[in-house]
Amino acid sequence: MPQDNSLRTTPLLDYLDALGYRYQAVNADEYTNIEAPDGHPMSSFKYNKSKNTWMYHAGGYGGYGAWDYVKKIEGITSPKDIEERLRDVLGVDDPEKAAAIQQIAKERREREELQAQYSRISDDGTFHLPPQSPTTNELRTALCGRRGIDREVLEFFIDRGIIYESNEPWTRPDKTTMYFHNAIFVARDKTGTARAASYKYLQPKRDKETGREYFPAGAIAHSDHQHYLPAYFSGSSTNMLCLFESVIDALAFLTLQKQKGRAWDSFSFVSFEGISADYKSVPNALKQILDERSDIERIVLAFDNDEAGMGAANSLKALLERGRYQAIVYTPPKTPRTYTHGKDNFIKDWCDLCTEHHKAVQAQSAVEVANALVEDAMREKN
Repeated sequence: MPQDNSLRTTPLLDYLDALGYRYQAVNADEYTNIEAPDGHPMSSFKYNKSKNTWMYHAGGYGGYGAWDYVKKIEGITSPKDIEERLRDVLGVDDPEKAAAIQQIAKERREREELQAQYSRISDDGTFHLPPQSPTTNELRTALCGRRGIDREVLEFFIDRGIIYESNEPWTRPDKTTMYFHNAIFVARDKTGTARAASYKYLQPKRDKETGREYFPAGAIAHSDHQHYLPAYFSGSSTNMLCLFESVIDALAFLTLQKQKGRAWDSFSFVSFEGISADYKSVPNALKQILDERSDIERIVLAFDNDEAGMGAANSLKALLERGRYQAIVYTPPKTPRTYTHGKDNFIKDWCDLCTEHHKAVQAQSAVEVANALVEDAMREKN
């Protein structure tokens, strides 16, 4: 079989479409939340369409297009075998299959054109925070009501500009306007100027095929996450800094500390908003923060209790301890799930643990109310 050099530049989305994978468009050029047809998600996978490059943060490696995906993700290393795999999946020698795949790609391009045409925020090539909602109703409902975050804790960080509820207009094809309310997590420089931000849906989306609910998340366009991460420094005399995978995990952790009667607002933290499973060097943004905060001596790595989280914590711990820092890995206990849902039977992150505690309290309260009603009824009967 003659070598087909064009296969080396095959766009990854064409390959994923042919396999029946699902994914989410963050914008017209960036994709995330890659999920296999069997429902298995690829944690922290991001793809840039214009560059045809991808990064699998949970695995700690990336590549170019479908060729490197087959080689690094699927483990097929022989160039001949990679080419045969691509020819088979893409229907290179099967005109009927190739036509069906081309139709899928055509529909995807049409969706991308609509997304670009009806973009929620006009893109002038520079970083801007999304417009802010005058209320925090949906933010409180999603984080306090659904996830069990303490309201005082949430309001504390809203007041400091680290988190807010957006109010983003989107013009539909029929020219009507609707508004999206997302949670926005802001990274600021030492002067307080916003330099980067991430978003997370407050209302879940449901996959039409699997029925599974998920909360899309991603970076705001032109964010400088290479140098800036969401962070809070308490101003107290403590020399300790806690690292989390997300701001929501940090809020959940602080809620749990408050429930234990601890001084929750004395904890300084940095949110990575995504991690690598195997750090080869200290991330630039964290290094910049540590250079600016010479008082920090102890660093707590409070990542998820799963393979990616433990890999990130242990590799980063080793790097930090080569310097002047005492690094401590502190993950949530693998508590069996009773009231929450996930792909694993055990809780893996601080948000899940906080939600589990919140729902347990609600369930206990419901039992107590029911028992009280029964006792009242028995007393009236007697």
